Amino acid sequence: MVAVRSEFVGHPSAWKASDISSLDEIAFDLGPRHLSALLQDLRNVREKGLGLYDITRDDFPLSDMAHDLAQLRDEVLHRRGMVVIRGFPVDDLCEDDLGVMYWGVGTHFGEARSQSVMGDRLGRVTNHADLDRNERAYRNRQPLLPHTDRTDVVAMLCIRPARSGGVSGYVNGLAVHNVIAEEHPELLPVLYRGFSQHRFGEEFSGEAPISAWKPIFSVCEGVPTAQYTREYYDMAVEEPGTGYTDEERRALDFMDEVTLRPNMKLDIHHQPGEASFINNYVVMHSRTTFVDHDDPARARLLLRLWLRIPDGRPLVDALRFDLDRTGVAYQSERNSAYFTRWKRTQAS
Repeated sequence: MVAVRSEFVGHPSAWKASDISSLDEIAFDLGPRHLSALLQDLRNVREKGLGLYDITRDDFPLSDMAHDLAQLRDEVLHRRGMVVIRGFPVDDLCEDDLGVMYWGVGTHFGEARSQSVMGDRLGRVTNHADLDRNERAYRNRQPLLPHTDRTDVVAMLCIRPARSGGVSGYVNGLAVHNVIAEEHPELLPVLYRGFSQHRFGEEFSGEAPISAWKPIFSVCEGVPTAQYTREYYDMAVEEPGTGYTDEERRALDFMDEVTLRPNMKLDIHHQPGEASFINNYVVMHSRTTFVDHDDPARARLLLRLWLRIPDGRPLVDALRFDLDRTGVAYQSERNSAYFTRWKRTQAS
């Protein structure tokens, strides 16, 4: 029997977009003291000749801003679930140095994990769909509905925005829970029970291509969690012999409708030097479609981290299983395109 929490979640992490007056309310601006610490540690790791993936928190201590980062980490993990750090010096550094600096900040939040079969722990969010239309969401330019990723904290640093579009949206899953509890509480048992997800060829050796059922809403040690990825559920029920019941489809459709309400979704058109850090068990993220500049050197680019938090949120076993590992398994013969869709495309 799945425990269903039908009462209102009252907590700073259960905010609506309409509760946030401006980006300033959730932003932290890097000042001269912070930039000096960042540049000093960047110089130090360059002098040591460390590779990006070899850099640890000990190599990037950021002594003059470590206290600030600890407070920001606490905000992401235990309070609102989201911060935006502004002022990374994108105009003054090359992309490689920005990646090292950003990675160094990330080590103060958690451990970077592989984001795809390419083994990329520092992901480049840019459009590759002109080369392969089945590319993963972070490597195409199509609009994305609010969803969560397969990690504890998701961080994205804007290097270059698109010519137009590419607006990021943030929706609080616990606030969505509250709306459903108020308007259609009869749908909550379906969402607490959850759905299977397609692993689209990223499963580890010996794993089935379809996951066990994973709850959308759950509670562990009194702490509520929201995880939601409609596309992966839809991919799973496309397999022969599966499908949604009317009640399941109604629950998912209503979930989608709530996430898109204007008072629920916080839209941010991130500018160069802005990095969002979001708690993946509280905040869903989305993106509008975008159009790039004609010059490839000006194409939209964000750097992404998937961060595992060893001392993070208590989770039910169905969510913990995938997240205790090192990320998506590296597969040398593949790129990040959706494997199942690739097979169907090639067969057609």
